[in-house]
Amino acid sequence: ASSVFQVPIVFPVTDCWSLGLVLTKVVWRLVQTDIVLHNLHEEFTSIWSQVQGSAANLFFDLGAHSRIWRSLLLPVVSDIILHLIFPQALAHTLVHCCIPEEMLWSRATCLMYCYHVVLGVRLWLAAVPLVDARLREMRQR
Repeated sequence: ASSVFQVPIVFPVTDCWSLGLVLTKVVWRLVQTDIVLHNLHEEFTSIWSQVQGSAANLFFDLGAHSRIWRSLLLPVVSDIILHLIFPQALAHTLVHCCIPEEMLWSRATCLMYCYHVVLGVRLWLAAVPLVDARLREMRQR
């Protein structure tokens, strides 16, 4: 029973193979069509041209360091925190503080589906404005 509470951080991809397969296929398609990394590539190219293509200039240019942190690293770190670390920390907090120990299946369910809930909320928040806009468009016709 104690192994239920020791889950790795890459839980959705390793435990639910179908979710991992779909996620991998979607990410692969987005990367291949240059939708996901296009803005990051443009920003990196502009920073590289700002330092005149020199690694030494990049190392000593504090303005370039600021742009790298602000535009390349912080969005990635914030996404990692929001999608991987926060759900796990919240689930463990609920398990240790709110859900009684005799409710073992509820505790395991909370840990098992914390990432699925976050994914569902993110998809819901992305889909509602699109559906609303589509319905408004259809009403105007």
